[in-house]
Amino acid sequence: MRCVHLHDVVAEFLKDRVSQYLYVSSIAAYDSKEFDRAGIDENAPLQAWSGPARAYNRGKAESERRLRAILGERLTVVRPGPIKGTRDTTPDLLTWLVRAQAEGRHVGPGDGGDPVELVDVKDVARFLMLAIDRGQFGTFNLTGRPMRFQEFLDACEL
Repeated sequence: MRCVHLHDVVAEFLKDRVSQYLYVSSIAAYDSKEFDRAGIDENAPLQAWSGPARAYNRGKAESERRLRAILGERLTVVRPGPIKGTRDTTPDLLTWLVRAQAEGRHVGPGDGGDPVELVDVKDVARFLMLAIDRGQFGTFNLTGRPMRFQEFLDACEL
């Protein structure tokens, strides 16, 4: 029995009906070895399906590969970094903002040198609309200005 994925079914159905297919992936699709450095470009290797990464990461990478095989050059892939903004209820950013406001030292991940590239939800929405309106094809990373985690915390204190 052949394994059928929803992306495959939808892409096959739409491939002769649309001029552009836009897929919102994630920087999580990249091979986890790439995350040690900031500024990963769109040509960096993707996570292997059989690799040790989380299912989410492997799934994003595999979806990209399958869609590209079906749709070819009519595919636009957008890979946002961590999306933050209005109505974001995830505790990670709020935790660091509250901690940064308090004086003194805090326990945090790593040594402060890990890269952080957050992106605002409004910027993601604007890019998606522009990509459709202008017929932009290809793969695009959507991340904020690369900074080290310590720089991010220092900026939050302002």
